[in-house]
Amino acid sequence: MTMKHTPGPWEIGEYPHVVEDGLGEEVALLSFRKGDEDDNPERDANGKLIAAAPEMYAALKRIIAINGSTGGHKSMVDEFKFLARNAVAKVED
Repeated sequence: MTMKHTPGPWEIGEYPHVVEDGLGEEVALLSFRKGDEDDNPERDANGKLIAAAPEMYAALKRIIAINGSTGGHKSMVDEFKFLARNAVAKVED
C-alpha cells in the first residue's frame, strides 16, 4: 500500500502550535486555549507526538517486515508484529 500522507520528517515549527514538513509547510495546527499560547505542556507533547508520526509509521513497517531468526523470542516478536500491524492498519485503511 502506498503512503498518502505528507512525507516526513515533520517537526515543530517556529510556533509551538504548528507542525511542519521538511519544507516548512504546515502539516498540522494544534489548538490552544486563550491565554495559554506560550505555555501549554499538553499541546507541546501532542505536537511532538504528531511530528514523530512518520518515523513511528516507518518503524512499525520495519517491525512487520521482520523475518528470520527471532533468537528464541518468537512469541514476543509475534506480539510486536501484531501490535504494529494494527497501528499501521489505522493509517493505511
